[in-house]
Amino acid sequence: MGILALIAEFKNDIRHERQMDGIKKARESGVRFGRKPLLISETIKKVKKLRKAGKTVPEIMQQTTLSKASVYRALSA
Repeated sequence: MGILALIAEFKNDIRHERQMDGIKKARESGVRFGRKPLLISETIKKVKKLRKAGKTVPEIMQQTTLSKASVYRALSA
């Protein structure tokens, strides 16, 4: 059983190295990982414009499909 465990651990280490190499190559070629950011400059401008127009935070949330925290973050930016 010990030998089988060592072989499994060795294979796992090799897989991990290959995965890290793939991630490194992807990043070098410009791939971005994770969610796309919601608060881009256009969205921030829209939130500020709506707020200046007298809209409340819940109304802004409904129109932009942002969360309350994101709306306040955009307003403070």
